Amino acid sequence: MFISDELTSIEEIKEKISTKLLSQLKEDNEIEIFVTDVVDDFNPIIINQTDMSSWELSTLINDVDNISSLLAVRVRKAFSKYDNDRILLNASSVLFDVIIQIDSRYTYDGSTVNSNQVAVNVPKAIIANRFRHIAISYVIYSEFDAILNASLETGKEDEIYSVNGRIISITVKVYKDQPLIFDEPIEIVFENLNQNATTSRTHCVYWKFNETYSAGGVWSSDGCNVSEVNRTYTTCHCYHLTSFSILLQAADDVEIGDVNEAALSIITYVGLSLSLFSLITTLIVMIVYFKRLNYECTSIHINLVIALIIADSLFLFGIELTKNKNVCTGIAIFMHYFFLVVFMWMAVEAMHMYSKVRNLTHGRSRRKFHVYYPIGWGIPAIIVIVTMAVRLEGYGTDTACWLAADKGTIWAFIGPVITIIMLNTTIMVIVLKTFTSVKSVKSKPLREQTRRTLRAAAVLLPVFGLTWVFGLLALSQQTLFLQYLFAICNSLQGFFIFLFHCCLNGQIKNILFRRCMKVDNTSSSEPTDTTRSTKVAPATTEQ
Repeated sequence: MFISDELTSIEEIKEKISTKLLSQLKEDNEIEIFVTDVVDDFNPIIINQTDMSSWELSTLINDVDNISSLLAVRVRKAFSKYDNDRILLNASSVLFDVIIQIDSRYTYDGSTVNSNQVAVNVPKAIIANRFRHIAISYVIYSEFDAILNASLETGKEDEIYSVNGRIISITVKVYKDQPLIFDEPIEIVFENLNQNATTSRTHCVYWKFNETYSAGGVWSSDGCNVSEVNRTYTTCHCYHLTSFSILLQAADDVEIGDVNEAALSIITYVGLSLSLFSLITTLIVMIVYFKRLNYECTSIHINLVIALIIADSLFLFGIELTKNKNVCTGIAIFMHYFFLVVFMWMAVEAMHMYSKVRNLTHGRSRRKFHVYYPIGWGIPAIIVIVTMAVRLEGYGTDTACWLAADKGTIWAFIGPVITIIMLNTTIMVIVLKTFTSVKSVKSKPLREQTRRTLRAAAVLLPVFGLTWVFGLLALSQQTLFLQYLFAICNSLQGFFIFLFHCCLNGQIKNILFRRCMKVDNTSSSEPTDTTRSTKVAPATTEQ
């Protein structure tokens, strides 16, 4: 808790810095002594750190940040008349360490600090050589992880978090407080206090000061992304300045873990590679024999396969190209578009199937096939263009070239997907119900009816996209079994399309069978011709 005259003490420290003419100090060590003295002034302000409330700690952090920033500005002014390339000052209190760094713009090549379980890199790009001197202050707090309230602004009520790293405040002061340019993020590496951290449960956060909160503020992940998580360290990329740390979400009943994450990644990449090969083979077969196949069904499948080939290729070769932000944004935009195209053509497949079933039960109705193309290729373009106009920064993150969940952009994909899955599920139920009511199926024994119904369902699942239901369930339930089921079924979607709509397609099987028979007949007729020619030759010679 704070002593009764806390506010007076803080104001006295500010007054001490303001009235002291640092520029009159002749030696570097005199300024360093003064900085150490100011930091030591905080020691008597706190009587017992273990009894400090979250609100009091939030207030203290805010005061320390402001005073260290003020100190950095005063030190910068003191050294502005010198030609020093870099001045580095260190001072320690009982609860925090202060590092003040002054640089000349002509020699500034980024600032790197490694101290007390935290490493920070402030890149050169945010300074952009526009300022004469740069003053950077770092405050690294210790033993505060158990005191400061560990609530996440976007977290659910039943989710429990803990602060899993030291708290560090970063301020950069330039001439007249001109705005900084965050073309590159600030990189912060935290040593994990709990070494059971995983990527899915770790959040890079900053302390959002707000006096209306009972805790004095709340942790927010806005503008901060997780770059890498291993057993020992977590690397964060942030695009603003304030007080940072990392939060660890309490484990659910089923822990995914790094081993399972690696296994799921291998399954996904191997499955997608097999799917790509299968899809390319399917596309070649359908194009070669297009005129002999059902025009409408084959056209839908060709469009679906082309979109799926492009989408899977972008995922395989572009999902991790996060180093170049512009390239990553472009990949995320195209992936969003082509995966939406895949789902739209799945919806077209379902609508076409429904129209055929309706023809069987209600008589023939006319439907022009060309109306499917604006649905399949046009609607996804509208969704992507609107998303780009509203929130372009939501494309691409520091960990993947995909839609950002923390900015809400991911719903521009999940929303349409849920709608299409609901539509396709309804149509699939109607189709299967109609299929089982056909006389040729209804007359069969129950076991045979079940077998045929399951086979029909297996044929429809890949092209209706219903395997993504497992993904949505896995997202909400965090069940390991569903995670594996989704990874296997979805990564092999292209292979299933090849199996059911190419290898087991009746039309294609008949075409290939007749072609093979023709080749066999041609090859078997060649020896007969040769025999005949050898018999005629001697007779001609004799004549």
